[in-house]
Amino acid sequence: MEHNNGTSAAGVPNWWPFVYCMENSRDPVSSASKCASDNNVDWSAITACAGSDPASGSADDGNALMHSIGEATNNLQPPHQWTPWVVLNGKPLSSAELDLPLYKLICKAYQGTLPPGCSKMAEKLDFREE
Repeated sequence: MEHNNGTSAAGVPNWWPFVYCMENSRDPVSSASKCASDNNVDWSAITACAGSDPASGSADDGNALMHSIGEATNNLQPPHQWTPWVVLNGKPLSSAELDLPLYKLICKAYQGTLPPGCSKMAEKLDFREE
């Protein structure tokens, strides 16, 4: 994320298609290099950041980035209590909510006129009445 930052014209983070590709593969670790190549992500920056021991990250890059992410996690408000820690409108999702489709939770919480994607879901799911 650090080395492939920026967003597309549609506002999608540049690294998101890479993550999506990995998450949808049977073997995310083995697919990482191909996913990077297929999605214009700089694989050499990722491997340099990870270093020879990806669990630790490189001393001059990945380790410092992981440390800053850990500090940000420790400073979350409300405080981080479990993983995944997803906050919507300032409130963490409950374990039951984590089992629901994220789009449903976001659309249900949306205030105002629903965007087209939510409007289609509202017709199918009646989530505004729950």
